[in-house]
Amino acid sequence: MLSDKQDELFEQENVQSSGDETAESTDNKCSFQKAFTQIKTAMSHVTLEPMLFVKMVAEVIGDTLEIDRVCRVNLNFSQQDCMAMDDGNHSDVQQAVQVYQNTFNYYQSLMASILPVLVILFAGSVSDQYGRKLPMVVVLGGFVSYSVIYIIVALNPSWPVEVLFAATIAVNATGSWVVLNMAVYSYLADITPVETRTKRMGWMDAIWYMGGPIGTVMGGWLYKSYGTVAVFSVSGTLWLFCIIYVVVVVKESIVQPSETIPKRKPYRYVLDLGRAVYLWARRVLGWDATQYSIWSGTDEAIHQVGMVVWVGLASFYCLSDHTVATFGLVSIALWNTVLACIIGPSMWWLVIFATLSGALEGSIEPALRALITSIPDKRDIGKILSFLGLLESMWLIVDKTLYTFLYNAFIEYFPQINFVVEAFIAVILILVMILLKRDWFKQRNSNSNKMSTD
Repeated sequence: MLSDKQDELFEQENVQSSGDETAESTDNKCSFQKAFTQIKTAMSHVTLEPMLFVKMVAEVIGDTLEIDRVCRVNLNFSQQDCMAMDDGNHSDVQQAVQVYQNTFNYYQSLMASILPVLVILFAGSVSDQYGRKLPMVVVLGGFVSYSVIYIIVALNPSWPVEVLFAATIAVNATGSWVVLNMAVYSYLADITPVETRTKRMGWMDAIWYMGGPIGTVMGGWLYKSYGTVAVFSVSGTLWLFCIIYVVVVVKESIVQPSETIPKRKPYRYVLDLGRAVYLWARRVLGWDATQYSIWSGTDEAIHQVGMVVWVGLASFYCLSDHTVATFGLVSIALWNTVLACIIGPSMWWLVIFATLSGALEGSIEPALRALITSIPDKRDIGKILSFLGLLESMWLIVDKTLYTFLYNAFIEYFPQINFVVEAFIAVILILVMILLKRDWFKQRNSNSNKMSTD
């Protein structure tokens, strides 16, 4: 009798144990399926990110080729002097080359500002009516041409640096970054609801610009190992991949051509602070292209991680886009202030503090563009962003003129003058953002009072 009861209890324990194992197995299976579903859902939202990531990888520093041509061909210094200009014993050569190249870059910047202005005047309306893919493909084609021209110039070592103006014209005649930004952010605004737009733009910007550090480091390694031709050959190939991706993979966000509706436009926010950081690093810190690439890549990577974390926290705690942008501006002011304190190679360690203090600077762009695209009619977003690009181009002319003049004027005594000016501009923009936030609060309270009255 006792034996029968023991057998019965043993069978019940086996059944319970088997049931627990089955339940645990079912829970594990459900957890796996839930995780897979979440990953699949996240991947379904991936649209332009792979192309934008590869685009940034493809962007490489052309300054090394320009410096070589300015030094050897335009200024007729010897190969030995050009190779040793950063050793501290050839400061006269370095100063002459940097002033010449800085002026050359200034004229490049003028072309990069004026030509896109002519294109952006009609590109926004065209993209609103016929889609966002066409402007992207045209601009990417311009970058392929840019790489090809740099390769041709690199293969002809006797050509002066001014020949590279052809590459500048080739890419900017398509609208360059102005049209590409308009098309990319318009596309994202088309497919993303207003409630999640800031977070979505933040993630896209992070993936977009995360390719920059990789491209910078890769470009430095390729240049050191294989030369300029290899650098721009890889760059051109990656641009070509971007074109194929947009044509084949990206689905058009505007299915039917639509008439655009004219309406009152919102405030615009323009932020495009110019930098001659590469020339400054060569003169003040004595860095070569490889050392600069390592720091620049690390700096950009940390800033993108900081942006993702900050935008994520802001979204979780429901902070306004004004607050997100303000903290980004504070971060830029700190970044410039720390770098302005560096006066010699022995103070290189301050760049670490500068990099960390500037970790939130990347959050400005998604916050401001989310603010802008949340106001107009969806069918009018292309024109809104194209006008923003127009203002950015015009501002680029102003700041490049200012920074070129200041760097050339203070290169011998205070080459970090641009960092001081940028920090000052950032402080002004912080005050402007605070005033705009106050205005936004007043409008929101006014609308709430009207609704309660009705």
